[in-house]
Amino acid sequence: MTTKNTFETPGATNDGNENFICVASVSACSPDKKIVDKFLSTNIFASEISYNPTGGKMDELSKVCKKRTVIITKKSLPSVLEREPVVSTEEVTLTPIQSNTDDIEKQIEKVASLIESTSTNTGKISQLQRQLMGILCANVNGGVLAVCNTFFTKENIKNFGQNDVKNLYDSILRVVDLCKTGLRLHKSFMKIEFSRLQNVMELGLVNIERTLRECGVIIDAYMQGETEPNQEEPEQPEQQEHPVN
Repeated sequence: MTTKNTFETPGATNDGNENFICVASVSACSPDKKIVDKFLSTNIFASEISYNPTGGKMDELSKVCKKRTVIITKKSLPSVLEREPVVSTEEVTLTPIQSNTDDIEKQIEKVASLIESTSTNTGKISQLQRQLMGILCANVNGGVLAVCNTFFTKENIKNFGQNDVKNLYDSILRVVDLCKTGLRLHKSFMKIEFSRLQNVMELGLVNIERTLRECGVIIDAYMQGETEPNQEEPEQPEQQEHPVN
């Protein structure tokens, strides 16, 4: 996929008298510019990177932003052409709280898809199990609990807009509700040796629901105007060179 380079891009290649950018990896994108985790015949794609504008660690949930480049091609792909011309590009920057909402929305799509497929194919139970563990009992990135403790505390919530707070909270409620369905399905089809793991996931769900109730009180107070947001625009990442294929 190539697009005419109308701005300075390190690593851009020459094709005749014009510069073109080679995009190495993109994902299919819905008309509302959300990345979808499945193959589509479409002319809308997105390339996405995460970055910490402070230069800190990438596991700092309150700092990490996303820069998404939405690309629209002349015709839908797959195409008979080796390279499909790009008619427009648009850059969208997601703030840290918006980035986390985006991540939760992707989890919602994944869990919903696995629940549907596992209902008709019990061979998918191991995939559902891993997805539930990653949400309810995350040991690497902290999962849902880490998100709640980052954005929904009395000290931090004032730094984010009310709409962003509500969107993130609603997304978490939806994914937790799906996890309940997933746990019931897992319990029905799991092998007996996974009963202890089932108990661990159920305990994780209980802890998350308790935290969400506590956060709900803080969020309600914030929505009633007891605190004021102090929202800042995310800093743009430094321009970095990218290899051109």
